[in-house]
Amino acid sequence: MISAATPAAPQQTEDPLVQFGGRIPASLRRRVKVVAAYEGIDGQTILRRALEEYIERHKPTNPL
Repeated sequence: MISAATPAAPQQTEDPLVQFGGRIPASLRRRVKVVAAYEGIDGQTILRRALEEYIERHKPTNPL
């Protein structure tokens, strides 16, 4: 009898994704979608990159 190998669970090397939301103007959402399509990425990637860039620029000098 041949048993099917069970694939190992993928190891997570990054932080798990969580839901984070807010409201933005519809025109900004459309612009994000256009840029995402042009770049071949998704809106989630643009949002993550934008937030990371913002935080890097505005990080406090004395973080808690």
